[in-house]
Amino acid sequence: MRIDKNIIKCYITLLLFPILIGCSYKKYEAETEISAQRIKVSLVHNHPFLAEYKRSIEINSGNPIKFGQDTGGYSFVNIFETPDNIVMQTFHNQIIIIDKQSKAVALVARPLYESEIIGFVGKFDFDKSKGERVYTFVPKAADPKFAPTVMQGG
Repeated sequence: MRIDKNIIKCYITLLLFPILIGCSYKKYEAETEISAQRIKVSLVHNHPFLAEYKRSIEINSGNPIKFGQDTGGYSFVNIFETPDNIVMQTFHNQIIIIDKQSKAVALVARPLYESEIIGFVGKFDFDKSKGERVYTFVPKAADPKFAPTVMQGG
């Protein structure tokens, strides 16, 4: 039985492609400061083909705290500010709250409150105006019509 060289090349390519793509996983980082709290968001590709990321959120309020999670394809982090808190929405019901006075940080599972939504200050996301792969903090002040990213589905 004779094996075609093109078939062998095809199999080798299919086997090596994920490895080669995996070696080029890119890391995206952006940071901002809100009410004396430095917030840094990092994304690292989690899949060789899909837009899925492992997200790390570092909040520097004395001691850095890291929240790591799989984004499931969502790259945004909405930031809201109330008189007492900085509120970060990473998913529908995953909220990170920073108490501005005590500097305490909590990860809670609940929807955003209306009082938090009106305090939208910006979001971490890919800035399409700067190019498809520029991850940055985009402040609401950059565009008066700018709004939080709303997730589709449940």
